Amino acid sequence: MANMDESSGTKIPYLRVGTNYFKIIDHPLASKDTIKKIISWNGGIINEDHGADYKRKISKYDSFCNIPDNINYQRNIGNSYNLYEPIDHLRILGKFETIELFLKHIFSEQYILGLD
Repeated sequence: MANMDESSGTKIPYLRVGTNYFKIIDHPLASKDTIKKIISWNGGIINEDHGADYKRKISKYDSFCNIPDNINYQRNIGNSYNLYEPIDHLRILGKFETIELFLKHIFSEQYILGLD
């Protein structure tokens, strides 16, 4: 998620992409869960909150990308920040009768294509 400040051991919740700063936040939901969001942030406010030297610790990227890979996930692809979030639940073998019926209903004779 965020890089670490080696001097203090704390996470740095900011990133710079191109010439713009962003903050990585946990956005609250009505369900009491949170989702990760990346929101635009002002570099001057970072200076005000943390001091001018703090921005030197922020990871810098040229662009955003979205490369899904749940087996060999990488946050950094070249010099781009990967927006894709890996699946965080475990897969288990088993039957999926209800979901299978739903997929067959939606795709009917193209069921196999729908699975692909």
